[in-house]
Amino acid sequence: MSKRRMSQRLIGYGAARSVVDGVTSVRGIALASIVGAEAFGTWLLFRIILRYASFAGLGMQRGLEFGVAGEGNALAWGKAAVSLVLVIFVPLSTLFLLGSILWQDGPVATSLAAVGAIILVNRLWILATNYLRGTGALRRLAGLEIVVGLLQAVLVILLALVFGVLGAFAGMFLGFLAGALLFFRAYPLSPRWDAHRAAAMIRVGFPVTLSGLLLASFGFSDRLVVGVLLGVEALGLYGFAIAAAEMGQNLANVTRTVVLPDIYGKVDTEAAGGGDSGNLQRVLVGFALIVPVMCGYFALLIEPVVRALAPDYIEAMPITRTYLFVAATHGLSILATLGVVARGRQTALPFLSLAGIVLNVTVSYTLIKIGGGLAAIAFAALVAHGLHAIALMVLASGKTRRLRSALTASATLLPVLWCLGAVLLLAEFRPAAPLWQAAGLFTLAVLPLLAVPLRGMRNGGRAA
Repeated sequence: MSKRRMSQRLIGYGAARSVVDGVTSVRGIALASIVGAEAFGTWLLFRIILRYASFAGLGMQRGLEFGVAGEGNALAWGKAAVSLVLVIFVPLSTLFLLGSILWQDGPVATSLAAVGAIILVNRLWILATNYLRGTGALRRLAGLEIVVGLLQAVLVILLALVFGVLGAFAGMFLGFLAGALLFFRAYPLSPRWDAHRAAAMIRVGFPVTLSGLLLASFGFSDRLVVGVLLGVEALGLYGFAIAAAEMGQNLANVTRTVVLPDIYGKVDTEAAGGGDSGNLQRVLVGFALIVPVMCGYFALLIEPVVRALAPDYIEAMPITRTYLFVAATHGLSILATLGVVARGRQTALPFLSLAGIVLNVTVSYTLIKIGGGLAAIAFAALVAHGLHAIALMVLASGKTRRLRSALTASATLLPVLWCLGAVLLLAEFRPAAPLWQAAGLFTLAVLPLLAVPLRGMRNGGRAA
């Protein structure tokens, strides 16, 4: 893919995703304001369980992306994937519903029931997005994601106003169902069992998804510590900050979607899994230099929005400021993982993720025990995710000198720390500054970075 074509697709799909992500952030803020911290903690628990339950598919969604991107018969892969989803998730849905009945009344039982009702339509919708992503049909994918995002936001908020968190679950279900129906109307993928393709999807996708499971565990580990030691209400407060700060990770997912067919196609065809390291290097450098600045401006904007829409959560702002940059660093890990897999080094991924989990849980637990606040735990998450991203970038690098690669990867995180420092200084010394003034001061603070990004982007392109 040419640089111009990649840029056009990044801008086009990124604009569409920005609409969806913006609507999702507003939905989260509004829902938290409507249902309160304790019920929002139940919502977050539902999201965690749903996320982990998806791994029962043994990575078939990643295998579907590989199969569709690397073989001409996309319909056959899609039909096999639909049948595999039904075989796995219909029984699993039933088990969750039974579990909600057996469990005592409370947030866990409510979350289990919601997962049991939603997981099948959720996986069919995810299958639709994986299929379109693998074929490179970004325009259709963007359109469907906008429709589903807007529909879910409207339904979740309206139904939550009437029925509380149960109404929010109903809104999610109806949104996923609408997206799946629209996709299958355009792509008639009737279930057709294909043992060969089912095995291939699992064989290719399982190692990648195992790493994804551990990476997800890494991302959730500090939240689990907060929930266990500080309770559901504290988890709701912490989860609100994280939900409002997902921009960095969302931008990484946009970039991954655009480069995926190109990178995965190279993995499928090149000997030794070399992958398109030039494109990936440019993507990593560009992301690392642009996204932290965007996160900084968003950090300035989010507090007035929360103060107006959800004043009860204003104390979550210090966590939100830090977690914006945690999400950006996690986004770097998402992109670097593509390069690690492309170079055939994916066996190291689980070990790195496990090390990150241990570090994150240990530091978070220690800070809570010594009386550290939620903002301190968020900063510990930044350190853990930063070290993890550095390790992944070293693995994704084609350089043989690991010390030099580590220094280069560490320098890549400089804009993250610089922009976070500027935001924290503004919050400390100019907390009451008007938005326009704060944005101007932040712009002056990040001006010294501009020379580094331009030189880094040129060097990244030549190194390819």
